[in-house]
Amino acid sequence: IKMNTDSKQKPEDAEAIHEVMKASWYATYIDEKVGISKEDIDASYTPEIEEGQIKALRSRAESPKEDVSLVAKDDGKVIGFIRLRIYPDSIEWLSLYAHPDYFGKGVGTALWQEVLKLLPASKPLTVEVATYTKAVDFYKKLGFIDTGERSEKTIMEVSKTPMPIMKLILNR
Repeated sequence: IKMNTDSKQKPEDAEAIHEVMKASWYATYIDEKVGISKEDIDASYTPEIEEGQIKALRSRAESPKEDVSLVAKDDGKVIGFIRLRIYPDSIEWLSLYAHPDYFGKGVGTALWQEVLKLLPASKPLTVEVATYTKAVDFYKKLGFIDTGERSEKTIMEVSKTPMPIMKLILNR
């Protein structure tokens, strides 16, 4: 992989970022044991919803405010995306997506290493992650620890299954 991870998100990356996010959702969140189905993910990606998501990605890139967003590209093609929000007393990790073809190939770690250079070192960093995904181990490898907080913020449209979420923190 000839990966570039130091580029800030640009408005023209919106559609490609959206495609990576969508592919990642299908590869990550469908789980029979948890009760989340392909139909649940389909319902999250109707044409109207997708249009709004792309518009929001474009808008955030045009005026980033307190967000820090980077994309990873392989030979010019978007293969990953990271987004964090900086608050006065903390930092919240909002998104990390890699295209499924690049799972396990260092995209997330490379994005993390780049975004870390842009973050204030003194603020604690939190992330919320679905409890049943491989992402939990990824964040723990980076040094995040389980806060014990659990929630069910996302209720899937079709199955009405709540997505089990855990909160992790990294004190730096």
